[in-house]
Amino acid sequence: MRSCGSRNSEPVWRRWIDIGLRGHTGEGLPEPSWVGRLEDRNVAFVRMLVSSGLRLQEGASMLTFEVPRRRLGGGRYYRGTVAAAVTRSKKQRTFYVAADAVGDVETYVASSRAWVIRRAQRVGRYDLLPGMR
Repeated sequence: MRSCGSRNSEPVWRRWIDIGLRGHTGEGLPEPSWVGRLEDRNVAFVRMLVSSGLRLQEGASMLTFEVPRRRLGGGRYYRGTVAAAVTRSKKQRTFYVAADAVGDVETYVASSRAWVIRRAQRVGRYDLLPGMR
């Protein structure tokens, strides 16, 4: 994989994630004027797609409980399944995703996402949605 910039050992796509999704400078430091939102979610999503080869529609259709879970003593990759309804061939298919990418999704679910859900529950946002439990 091609490298660029001052950190020559780092692949280009990792630099793109840091600069484009996390708002870092070319030197790898947080950009003070960055006003991005949802960096954890966006980085987890991109890393999952890049490491697994899932198509955009396939990855975007997955619910959090459909993402493979890390296991104690697990390996470098985890096996998951994509529903037939969202694949190009309309057949269920298996994919493999890097353990680090699964970890990014789990971290997002347990931190940023959980915080937003708790805040919405406190102010009663879910109470306004009919049919929600």
